[in-house]
Amino acid sequence: MNELEDRLRAALDARAQTYEIGAHAWGEVRDRLPRSSYHRFWPLALIPVAAAAVAVPLFLTAENGKGGGVTTGVVSTAPAGEEPAGEGQEDIYEGIMQDKTPLGDRLVLDNPSEHRPMVLWFAKPENAKDDTGPMFCEALQGRTGPGGAMCGDPLGKRKQAWVTGSTVAWPLPETVLYYGATRDGVSGVSTVGKDGIRVAGKIQRPEGAPLSLWTVSAPSKTQVAAFEFTDAAGRVVERVRNDYHYQPMATGAPVGTAMTMPEGMVASVYPFSGTKTLIWTLNGQEVGQNGVDAKNLTADAAGGRYPVDFLDRDGHWFGVTDARTARIALVFKDGTSKIAETRADSWGFGIRLFAGTYRRSGDIYLEGFQLVGYDETGTEIWRKDNPAQQLQWQTSQPTSSPG
Repeated sequence: MNELEDRLRAALDARAQTYEIGAHAWGEVRDRLPRSSYHRFWPLALIPVAAAAVAVPLFLTAENGKGGGVTTGVVSTAPAGEEPAGEGQEDIYEGIMQDKTPLGDRLVLDNPSEHRPMVLWFAKPENAKDDTGPMFCEALQGRTGPGGAMCGDPLGKRKQAWVTGSTVAWPLPETVLYYGATRDGVSGVSTVGKDGIRVAGKIQRPEGAPLSLWTVSAPSKTQVAAFEFTDAAGRVVERVRNDYHYQPMATGAPVGTAMTMPEGMVASVYPFSGTKTLIWTLNGQEVGQNGVDAKNLTADAAGGRYPVDFLDRDGHWFGVTDARTARIALVFKDGTSKIAETRADSWGFGIRLFAGTYRRSGDIYLEGFQLVGYDETGTEIWRKDNPAQQLQWQTSQPTSSPG
């Protein structure tokens, strides 16, 4: 495990002793972590943060026509009390709902930031002494990892609408999904940009749910100032300030000189929480990060060992590997491949960097791929398999590819 992950995990463990769970808890924790890190260790990171959180692979499927399930546009609903077929779904559902009762169906939709399904639903604590309102529950699947699930505190009774989460993350995705809950009487929702431009969203009521669920998708570069909720006559009944903002990771002065890599990629090292982190940029935008500790390079969060830390973004693939590796092959499911030559880092960490591009019509994580490392003589010295990822839920339309 690299040093960055060690420090993040330790911080989460320490914070778990005093952290009070709220409706924004998961989003706030998620937004503080780079996507390339939190996807990698969500299954461990969420558990100590909240006793209510269980983050292991989820396998839930919406089934139209069964138990009241319906399909609406690009989303579908599935009965909250039924567990559709799928290996592993029983543990995650029983884990997160072991002390709760589901309230209505689940809403399954496409997360435009990850190009993977996500699920929203309501629940209540068993044997609740005070009827303070339903709990908002959410589950997400990451493009490069299993994702996680969480239920927040009861929403209460005072508000007409709640903003409970956002897919704002680091690196900045192309599109961000904002979401939450509304009471009866709320007919419309929209984001309000700092420039005054509005983006309208959807309000949907899963069968049997005590509240409605709302979603708004907006370009990630939109500076959302607030969310407005209106009644049938167009009157504003609730206005909520936007607390979900993108935070660049490269702060302060860089360490040494940046390395210009092939295909327009630039790698720089920055101090981060007492350690150092390699941050990749493409056309000036941050697109990924790697640890720089050569000794711990070969450990991942699940305990597997391999001498490469691989990232990809919009047809670019890049990362770091060990000092032995002179070139890396990205091998696709159909047998075709791309080769990237590695370069020794200029900061003296004892690692090598690589960068290249590929063109695929599909998503390489859904297809499956391999990474193969070669030394200077062309001899294969390691191989890492990335099996085809399974979608944990099904939306009513095919999940889009990140392109």
